[in-house]
Amino acid sequence: MTEFLTLSGRKGTSVVVRVTSTGPWVADVDLEGDVALTGAVELRIGPLTLVGTVDPEFSGAFQKRSRCRVVAGANGWRTTVAELHYHNDAEINLSQVLGDAASLVGETLTVQAGADRSIGIDCARELGAAADLFDQLGASWWVGYDGVTVVGTRPVADAAAGVELLTFDPLERVATVAADDPRAVTVGTRLKSRLDTPMIVRELELTVQGAAVRFTCWCSDDDASALGRLERGLRALTRDTRRRYSNIYRYRVVDTIAGDGPGSGRLLLQAVRKGAGLPNMIAVSIWPGMAGLSAGHVPGSIVLVAFVEGDLTLPVVVHFSPKGEPGALPTSSTVDASDVVKVGPTTDEVVIGDNASRVEVAGGPDPLVLTGAQAVGRVVRYGDFLYLPSPLPSTPIPVIAAPNPGDPPGWPLGGPSKVSA
Repeated sequence: MTEFLTLSGRKGTSVVVRVTSTGPWVADVDLEGDVALTGAVELRIGPLTLVGTVDPEFSGAFQKRSRCRVVAGANGWRTTVAELHYHNDAEINLSQVLGDAASLVGETLTVQAGADRSIGIDCARELGAAADLFDQLGASWWVGYDGVTVVGTRPVADAAAGVELLTFDPLERVATVAADDPRAVTVGTRLKSRLDTPMIVRELELTVQGAAVRFTCWCSDDDASALGRLERGLRALTRDTRRRYSNIYRYRVVDTIAGDGPGSGRLLLQAVRKGAGLPNMIAVSIWPGMAGLSAGHVPGSIVLVAFVEGDLTLPVVVHFSPKGEPGALPTSSTVDASDVVKVGPTTDEVVIGDNASRVEVAGGPDPLVLTGAQAVGRVVRYGDFLYLPSPLPSTPIPVIAAPNPGDPPGWPLGGPSKVSA
């Protein structure tokens, strides 16, 4: 005679299987005799087979009775994974990040049709439990009875024939259900019989004592309340699971991506404090705080990285080393605009290249270039007074005079300098 309840062939006396809308199911199995099971196991309840792994922290034997806790799949999602930065200008898919984590912790993962999506060009996976990634990336998931992790939404379907509603608490929305087949009720089952309003099972406990099967179901009456009571309680306690990404972190500049192609100007960064649990990152964009600014950054200088809206897929450089710190002065700086760049529109004096050895005024094919002593001087605006010493020095006084395209032909240098300053 085939036993109704077994764990890897060992006879069981009772079991409680807890299934939530998100994450892995957990089964606590009572067995006859002193049994020491480890690793992957199969839990059979009549026609239902559950594939999981024994959790040794919550298993043991006493007085010829054994109890094993079995966690869905490989019991790997609570395993810590190392920090890692993803970058791809062609965009990164959700399935890539979650699939890599699943491989690291020994889980099998599948993504429902339509559930995969682009998460942008960056993703900074932090040091922490692999399961945290689902919430950080906004992905719904659960582990099925077959041990496979599914990314997507649980299907909703009417209860099968033979399901009997025994009791229902309309205040707590808790139903007690009897069925001969342990497969008859799952998370997502819609209960209709004897109810004024259909209820959808969001969390359940499957209890088997001998061959008697009972379900305790926590329900909701609409698709919006897809979270079970456990998930709602945990989220109420933690509130913000992205709190780490709401902070600003110090990174050290390793290099700058050169060239004019996609990603040029972005920074390769090394985390200053490894204890923060964040990865080294490649090709991080710079948001300088004002449009039109760019610079060449000194390797070894410190920058601050923030995650926009606490999203691990949106790292950006937002601040740079302050004056006096190593690398505070960039190797080059650029201020640009599509129409006009104005320097000192209300000041009395504009100094260009106070200690420069070379000053280039006006670009194009024939720029005015001053070098040596000529490069140290001030901009003279059209209409400004020039005060000359008496007697005149034998050495010429350098004056920067940029061409004015609007002046008539014949003016020196195309016309007196008119600097928008």
